[in-house]
Formats: sequence, C-alpha cells, structure tokens
Amino acid sequence: MAAGDFSASTLSTVIEKQEDLFKDPRNSRLYAPKAEALLEIIRMQTANVSLLNTSAQNKVKIAFVNTSAITTQDCTNECAPDGTLLQTAAQEFTLSQCVEATPFRVEVPLGAEPDSVYANGVYGLPDAVAAGMLKQEKEIVEKMAAVSLGLVAAKAGTNQDPAPEYGAVIAGTNTTIPAANWTANIFPFFQLEAELNRFGMPYMLHGRNLYLEKLNAVPNAQNDDQRDEQAKYDLIESAWDPFSFQRAALTNISLMVDAGAIAFGARNEYGAAVVEAEANVRVFSIASRFVPGVRFDVKKIRKCVNGVYFDVYTMKAPYFDIINNPANGITGDTGVLKFTKGA
Repeated sequence: MAAGDFSASTLSTVIEKQEDLFKDPRNSRLYAPKAEALLEIIRMQTANVSLLNTSAQNKVKIAFVNTSAITTQDCTNECAPDGTLLQTAAQEFTLSQCVEATPFRVEVPLGAEPDSVYANGVYGLPDAVAAGMLKQEKEIVEKMAAVSLGLVAAKAGTNQDPAPEYGAVIAGTNTTIPAANWTANIFPFFQLEAELNRFGMPYMLHGRNLYLEKLNAVPNAQNDDQRDEQAKYDLIESAWDPFSFQRAALTNISLMVDAGAIAFGARNEYGAAVVEAEANVRVFSIASRFVPGVRFDVKKIRKCVNGVYFDVYTMKAPYFDIINNPANGITGDTGVLKFTKGA
C-alpha cells in the first residue's frame, strides 16, 4: 500500500486485507454487527426500491402496487366492464436519516522512517486501515438497525381485532398482553391477529420477548410433553434481535409487520471510484459487507500534526429511511402492529 496516495489499487488492497481479517473466526465475530431486525426487514420487504439519477441524492423511488380500491360489488351482466387502474408507478420518497461513524487516523510512514509505528509491527498500514473501516461499518450498521427499528415501531397502526383474546387490551396503537401469557402458546394468537388485520405476509420482530423461551424450545423438543413448542414458534416468521431492541429503547415490545407494508431504502453520494475531491482529500464508496444494496461514503483526508503525517478516515450512511406503503386501504392500518408484554 503506497503511502503517498490513495488510489483504486490502494482500496483493492484494503478490501483484500478485510477479507484476510474475516478468515479468522475471532475477527469475524469482532467486526460483525448485531442487526438481525434490519436484515429481516430487508429480506422480507416486497417493494421495489430504485435510485433516481436525476433527482436529489436523498431521494429514492419505491414501487408499491396499490390495490386498495378493489372491494366487492353487486353482480352485473356487463360484457365489457371497466376496472380500477392499478397504480404501480413508483413514488418518490425523501430519505431523512443519516449515521456517521467517528473518524480514525493512521500515521503515514513516508519514506523509510525507522520510528514509524508500522515499520516493524505485526500489522501493516493496510491492515490498520482495513480494521478501522470494518469497525466503522459495524458501528454504522448497528446504529442504522436501531434507528430503523424505532421508525418501524413509530409506524404502528390500530389493531383491527374487535375482541382480542389472551387477555390482550388494545389502546391506541398498542396491544398489551399480560406477561403470564407470553409463552409459545401465544403464537396461534399472533396468527389470528395477522388474519384479522389482513396481513398478507406477516412476520414478527422481537427483542427479549420470548428469546429465552425460543432457545429452550429446541432442546425441549426432545421431551414428549414439550415437543410441540418449536412448531408453535414456526407459525409466523420471526426474528429476534435483543441488541437492536435495547438500543432503540423498545422494552417488552414485539412488532408484527406485513411484508408489503414497509420498505427500507438507502443511497449514498460518492461513486465506487476513488476521486480526488480537492488537495489531500480522496472520496469513494464501499459496498456494505453486511447489508444488501447499501453503500457507505468514505472520505480520506491527509493532515500534518507536529511534523507527522496522518490519514484521517470518515465513513457514513448519508441517506436511509423506513417508508410506509401509502395505500394499505384499511382505515388506521399501517401494516405494523405493536404488542407489549404487560405486568
């Protein structure tokens, strides 16, 4: 890795070093973010998200098929009936969220400096940059996950169940269920709520709710009187992410989401090529190792401190957001339900 400049080959070297770091399972655990809830949202969403080359950089187009006008009518004998035109054109949405990692700097060993921090060390300059960028990405992804989870919770709509069971009480956009009823037996109730709220493809996001119970259900399946527990957890697609829920301050909360109701969108400013933005400044973007379709903007600035040169690296996800389908067709329905474990 040449110290004098940062080029495409330099970036390639850094990425190769990141691959080398991940070959060691200890490093993969060190740098892999905890973001299962965000990854589940992206895996399950059905909306098509595309970038706009002619629009502002904080906007994307998201296509939701709008079928809300289709209901029923009296039978007719029309030979050539006219129907409601389905709106499939993408709508433009503004992405309002941003996350930036704290910068790090590395000393640049110009020439053959015997006192350079990398001269005789185990790790060289490219190793240090690779590790620093991996840690930046981890921090960004975990913050993105917590922010996105909070946005999903904020979009909770009204539960349409007119007579909820399992002691559930509906108040506003929250459905509270007594703590004693949070067992594997609650999943048939969740399935019922999905049906009554007309969720076409429901999935659930959990923090600590039922986390230990779910883990215990695996070995308990060996017991004759408990082998049905695991099957109940499988009634609805679910993901557990206690870390993100805790960071988003969502205590005792589980979320049910209709896959067609929300979408995660993200975009960045810089291209993949390394560009000299100005003297001593290089900008580029890298594809996320962990979040599909996301790129992070990176800026490298060379500076001199007390006669020693350093390269300072910043990384950020400049634009992302959770977008709600604007046409669910049911009053009060947002495609998201919030369930709280009560006392």
